[in-house]
Amino acid sequence: MDEYTKRDEKNCLAMGNQVYDIEGVDRRNTEYVATCTTGDSPIIGGSLQITKHFKLRQNTILVDITLTNIGEEEISCIYGCEIPLSVDSHAFPVAFIQLENKKKNLTWEEKEIVLEQVKSLRIYDEPNSTSLTLVGDTRFTLLKEDYTIESETVLGNETLYQHTLFMASWPLVLASGGEKKITLGLRVERK
Repeated sequence: MDEYTKRDEKNCLAMGNQVYDIEGVDRRNTEYVATCTTGDSPIIGGSLQITKHFKLRQNTILVDITLTNIGEEEISCIYGCEIPLSVDSHAFPVAFIQLENKKKNLTWEEKEIVLEQVKSLRIYDEPNSTSLTLVGDTRFTLLKEDYTIESETVLGNETLYQHTLFMASWPLVLASGGEKKITLGLRVERK
């Protein structure tokens, strides 16, 4: 996790360029199911079907992820779900709060960090008086990275904030036909 990069094609099976089959689930267009397969991959040791059921609710996006081993061999890998967010923050690096309980909440201000056993986190968009809360149904390993670009502006050469990547990940070991279910929720609230 410390050296995560999608460009490492020997160790990372990036699914961002895969074509997902998408279907609407309800008439109000508040639920969608997106499905794709990895194909046979030596990185994960087989073939995996990924099904994401998105539920759009008032102020909340829920996604139920079902990972199914559709190959004949056992799969063993780490599954990660990227959540890129761009917030208006007066501070850099962008801080977030690891939510445990009212007495144990931890504030992290590192540009890059990996944390184990995270259940939920909150990030504030101060200028817009907004908070974003990410919650998982099971604890996960969290990778957080702030991304910037160098740009020549009227003020000279500046480092400008682009976005913050949060990636929740879980170890995945599935026998042939086995599946794992994960649920993530992202809530947007006015402060």
